[in-house]
Amino acid sequence: MSDLKFSCPHCTQELEAPPELLGEMIDCPICGKQLQIPKSQLRPASHAAFQNVSVEIKRGANPLGIAALVMGILACLTCWIPIIGLLSIPLSLIGLLLGFIGLIMAAVNKKTGFALPIGGGLVCVVAIFIAASSTGGCAKAVSDAVVAAERTNQSVIPSESPRPAPKPVQTTETTPAPAEVPVDLWTSAANAVRQGDVQVSITAVSIGKVALKNMFGDPEKSQDKLLTITLQVNNLSSGKKLDFRTWRGGNFSFGGDSASLSDDNDNTYKRISFGSSSTPVGGINRESVYPGKFITDILVFEVPVDVAKWLHLKLPAGNFGGEGMLRFEIPATMIKK
Repeated sequence: MSDLKFSCPHCTQELEAPPELLGEMIDCPICGKQLQIPKSQLRPASHAAFQNVSVEIKRGANPLGIAALVMGILACLTCWIPIIGLLSIPLSLIGLLLGFIGLIMAAVNKKTGFALPIGGGLVCVVAIFIAASSTGGCAKAVSDAVVAAERTNQSVIPSESPRPAPKPVQTTETTPAPAEVPVDLWTSAANAVRQGDVQVSITAVSIGKVALKNMFGDPEKSQDKLLTITLQVNNLSSGKKLDFRTWRGGNFSFGGDSASLSDDNDNTYKRISFGSSSTPVGGINRESVYPGKFITDILVFEVPVDVAKWLHLKLPAGNFGGEGMLRFEIPATMIKK
């Protein structure tokens, strides 16, 4: 007996079934819903040759996959910026979650595709990797720079070694440097320190009112007694000029180019700046030091406590084009009151 035709009540698709299935419950091969073969819809199938028809079910766009892709694209806009790129990680994580849910939906209902959730998830993973790499690399570079800036980088010139006179030194680049002793973290202020062709020594430490000169050159004095440290910076090169800026720091200094002072009681002392209107007598702001010449730098700090046994003075070598720190230990007995 030939097959009979009937229509699915859910999707209206024309179907065929053998007569022995009359009244049976079957699943529609198109929409997947159950239906009963009704007797009223049975029609004799045509005598045309039976053909197997393959039906391709097209999947629609996955809305959660689209959302995941959008999140990934937004994260990629900032992920490459150090520090700020960390803000893209929460966006990427949300995108990954949406993409995962989108994959589950596509696997369950078979109406949406897998491409968008997978693509959105991959973009989010890439954004997280770039954000972590850029910020991590930047943090390491900053950390390395801080360590390098704080590293003691000096040779010690014993006090018995003659210091260069304030006149051109008739030497050549191959002339050996004065005798040096092994470097320690802190060098006694009785000695000089050297880095390359630059030699720095402390010539005086005193407490009292500071002699100043204003912008018109008129003499003044500070209202309070302060600690004054006088430094001598020598250019030992026979042919290269030295560009130096004061360790007092600029008016808008952030601390990276200024001296710092502490004592054995863990006290730190504020660096005193008189603004742009006044300068300590004998001090400079910026100066070119020619070969064989020297300049004097005047540093002013708060007065240390009476019980301090020593003071630690840190000088950034970057102020004369060097690297790391110069460190002096000033005994209390050296301070003139």
